[in-house]
Amino acid sequence: MAGKVGNLATRLPQLGNHSQPVGMVWLCWPDKASKISSVVSQDTIRNAALAEILVDVKVCAADLIRSGLKMVIRNDLRAGLS
Repeated sequence: MAGKVGNLATRLPQLGNHSQPVGMVWLCWPDKASKISSVVSQDTIRNAALAEILVDVKVCAADLIRSGLKMVIRNDLRAGLS
């Protein structure tokens, strides 16, 4: 779980570089309803990922306090990674 936006921006390129071209990764954050204070949200994760090579394909409630985004490498970039 990412705790800070700065950590997220630093780690996303690493996740993309270590993923298989058809692999995926789930990124989770505290849901607004959980009342846990966090600067990380669905929008911050999506915006940081789109600036890199990842795109979200699914959103879910991971549990009662966390939501998650399933991220994959963009289709147009997969061919160069295989």
